[in-house]
Amino acid sequence: MRALIQLAYFICFSIFLETCLCKVKHDQVLAITVSSQEHVEKVQNLTSHNETALWQPASPNYITTNSEVHLYIQSTSVQFVKEHLREHAITFRVLVENTAALVAMQIRNDTSDPRSGGVFYERYHSLEDIYYWINKTSREHSDMVKVILIGSSSEKRPLYVLKLSGKREEEVNRAMWMDCGIHAREWIAPAFCMWFVNYALAFYNQNTEITEMLNKMDIYILTVMNPDGYKYTWTTDRMWRKNRSENKDSYCAGVDLNRNFDANWCTKGANNIDLKMALKNVKLLLFWPK
Repeated sequence: MRALIQLAYFICFSIFLETCLCKVKHDQVLAITVSSQEHVEKVQNLTSHNETALWQPASPNYITTNSEVHLYIQSTSVQFVKEHLREHAITFRVLVENTAALVAMQIRNDTSDPRSGGVFYERYHSLEDIYYWINKTSREHSDMVKVILIGSSSEKRPLYVLKLSGKREEEVNRAMWMDCGIHAREWIAPAFCMWFVNYALAFYNQNTEITEMLNKMDIYILTVMNPDGYKYTWTTDRMWRKNRSENKDSYCAGVDLNRNFDANWCTKGANNIDLKMALKNVKLLLFWPK
């Protein structure tokens, strides 16, 4: 009998340590092994939880049996998600123990840091740095680059388009549009736009394909399509996806901009729940200056 009492005390103490003292303090990413159709449905339901974000695959609709799912989870929900997975005998492992540490490494631009020792175009840059780069690039390459202000965001941040053209006298009637950063947390997109502009300018009259392209068409590049959301990922929430517009009759901010074009409305990936990242309850209208 005494042994049973001691065992009960030990179990209670273990639970106390796990739930109170050992509470997860960091956001994590779990690699979840989906081995049955039942598991598919359970994991798909987890992705609708407001404090999770699906990293792999691109959409819950693509979760299939015998696949690995990568799920980002905020610290306040890590314990709940893990318990839910254990309850349904779904195998998982911690893929990223502390996402905040990864974010800190992403924004290090100190040249004394060996991780930041690369060139300018191999780093991520804040919105202010990108605006500075836009102005600097247009000044240094005024014969090929023109800055066009096409409007402003819901928080009144400017939307700058770079018009990239070859050194030619005649006008052309062909153009290409490129926009980056529609999803705030996807920092690689604005970084690519910046890299592309630099590459095109550096290899004009050196690379045949680049030279021919710029001589035959104008390229319009919107480096940061979602400046409000991008700024928010640097200051508040690294995993924010939407913009920061205000929604009538809702305290939830933002819409997912690529769910708001007037085409194929409310198809895969859209969601009626106000708090979901892929919010589609407000249509976005883009007004272009005449």
